[in-house]
Amino acid sequence: MSFPQNLGICTEIIWLLYRINLNEIYHNSAIGLVRRALNTGVLLTEVYVDTVGDPEKYRTKLSDIFPSIKFVVAKKADSHERSSITELGV
Repeated sequence: MSFPQNLGICTEIIWLLYRINLNEIYHNSAIGLVRRALNTGVLLTEVYVDTVGDPEKYRTKLSDIFPSIKFVVAKKADSHERSSITELGV
């Protein structure tokens, strides 16, 4: 079985066990990555995230969890112009 097939099976198992949709999995992954960066000493001022679902709801969700960070949620978010991000301890 190839990687894409395994990924599909894993996603289906997660959905069957926990009733979590792909958008929620993606949101939780992004939140986990931001938390991990903050926990290792990275000072994030802006985070650019590709949209999954409604971009404004997603931006609000992220901003509620991390109020000190500016989030840009958009299609092809990594192509948007960004200001500098300062890293500490990395």
